[in-house]
Amino acid sequence: MNALFYLLLVASFLSLTLFELLCSLLFLYTIFNFKRLIDNSTLSVGVITYSLSTLLGTALFNTQMFFKALEQALLPLIFMSGKRIEVSLSFFSITNTIIMLLGSLSLVVATFRYISIGEFKPIWGGPFEAGFISSLLSITFLTYSFVHLKNKNPGVSLAFFLAGILCSAMTVLISKRALVLALFACFLLLLFMVRKHINPKLVLVSSALLLLSTAAGFMYMKERDDRFKNFYQVITLQKDLDMQTLDTILSNRAYLFSKGLEVVKEDFHEGNIVNILVGHGVRPGFKLNLKEGDHREGSYESVFLLSEFIERGAIGLLGILLVYVSFFRILPRLSTLEIRELVILPSLFLLGIHLFSSIFTYFWDALLPLHILAYTLAHRYIQGRK
Repeated sequence: MNALFYLLLVASFLSLTLFELLCSLLFLYTIFNFKRLIDNSTLSVGVITYSLSTLLGTALFNTQMFFKALEQALLPLIFMSGKRIEVSLSFFSITNTIIMLLGSLSLVVATFRYISIGEFKPIWGGPFEAGFISSLLSITFLTYSFVHLKNKNPGVSLAFFLAGILCSAMTVLISKRALVLALFACFLLLLFMVRKHINPKLVLVSSALLLLSTAAGFMYMKERDDRFKNFYQVITLQKDLDMQTLDTILSNRAYLFSKGLEVVKEDFHEGNIVNILVGHGVRPGFKLNLKEGDHREGSYESVFLLSEFIERGAIGLLGILLVYVSFFRILPRLSTLEIRELVILPSLFLLGIHLFSSIFTYFWDALLPLHILAYTLAHRYIQGRK
């Protein structure tokens, strides 16, 4: 099973088709061994609840998207197969090597495509996937920088640190603000985890350099992107924050939020109990009654508490929140890790970056099955520590 996980991780960088095929195989394995793999953990309850509401809501109210619902509901269940994977520090080291090698290759491809076609696109996917990879690489490189610094390898530590800062700046340049938020949140968590291992002055220096690289990227983007430009003008008091400016900064999320509230109010007013419980099915943009010319018939980006409630109902939203609870509940135990054990963090932050970035995007992502599976493996290691 370990080799299958490595192959799944490789496929996540190289081919979405191969990735989904491997996920399907792992799903079949999970189903055939369901009774032996299922447990009553917070994560299990959360993912299964999310899956059931996704299937039921779509089957009842958006049947044309049912096959899409099958993908979103069933593939995340492969996290249960993680119980058959043997976890150790060498396992996580191999995992991190794959992330660093193929992640770096993906960003090289994305950079060349940006030079040639003006858009960051990795081996597969678009700018969001490139931003996720750069965020993950930044956290991974910075983790190894701290490990080598503690092990008195200053040259290697510096190389990893500079690579991490470069990837942080690239996350800003790719211009996916949800991922910038996720990167900062995960960086703060990383500092919390390593604070007892390194000099506090180095923590401050690391934070300052990360802020400077981000600020430089922001100042560059404000000259090229109206969202950054308007945000800069608001915080420097050059412009008032009205609804039009807010929608420019948030890429229409404020408008979409208001339309989503109308859907919820209508459900409660008309007593649509089933919709309140299981939502309107995946990709419910058709429910928003948007202004003419705004064709968002599928998924849309707003605040996840509202958009997921509309899509999956109270039951599905509860399941998603339980995934968040599982993630945050394990964090205090990470401060007890020894320096050599920090290699488990990139696997943990695969899900962490996703959770923070999904606050203003979607909970579902094509790579969500991998994110949850990798987190499960890190979680198992932490629970098994003596």
